[in-house]
Amino acid sequence: MNRLTEGGDPNPPTTPQPNTVTRLKQQIASGRYRVDADAVAREMLFKLRIVSISRRALLADQARGAGRAARGSPDE
Repeated sequence: MNRLTEGGDPNPPTTPQPNTVTRLKQQIASGRYRVDADAVAREMLFKLRIVSISRRALLADQARGAGRAARGSPDE
């Protein structure tokens, strides 16, 4: 189910509504549930971007900290 092409909210609430859970349970029980591969891929890429951004931020922070340590404290 692609929310963007169906006119749904591109930022759905993080907590599913009870009717959504019930509908999904019914689809799974009847064997009609299908994974939206595009949505899964988007989420995976989004999470990889977050990891990459976080890693760069940590490395930049470490580099700044190492630069301060090499120069000494401002009181010296």
